[in-house]
Amino acid sequence: MNTISPKFLGYVGGPDLHDAMILGVKRDGVTAVVLLETYRGTQVAVGFEGVSDLCSEPSAGMHILGVAELDGPSGLRRYVFVNADEGAPGRLEVVARGVTLAAM
Repeated sequence: MNTISPKFLGYVGGPDLHDAMILGVKRDGVTAVVLLETYRGTQVAVGFEGVSDLCSEPSAGMHILGVAELDGPSGLRRYVFVNADEGAPGRLEVVARGVTLAAM
């Protein structure tokens, strides 16, 4: 049986999102926003458009290593907020058409 692994495309947001903390997640139809606090204390909104799926298992308060971007289904992208603590239950993944970042 052949399985196809998603292709890793890179990290979103550069080094400022390394060691960030998720403050909250909000989805409204085909858009979603994840509010992060960087290790420097700056808040960043990560916005997603064309959202087809969002999986959030208690992610508020989760420290992340970064946001990985991978190939997704039907030309979409899969964004994985990589949990810094592999043993912690937090999880956040978004499948969307695109992503934007805005400092708050």
